Amino acid sequence: MNIDYNLLDPIFDEDLSVQKERFGGELLADPTFQGFFQTDRDGNPRGIVAIDPRELLEQ
Repeated sequence: MNIDYNLLDPIFDEDLSVQKERFGGELLADPTFQGFFQTDRDGNPRGIVAIDPRELLEQ
């Protein structure tokens, strides 16, 4: 996936807490993190959503 980071809102360059305050969660534009965040520190599953914007354009 190619991402043009120049088109992203500057909020995504800030600390994740700023995103969490504004959106109620974090957006990471790197698919390698998808598997890393599947569980919390205690091993409990988390709700992770992976969105491929190219699929949105196909509709």
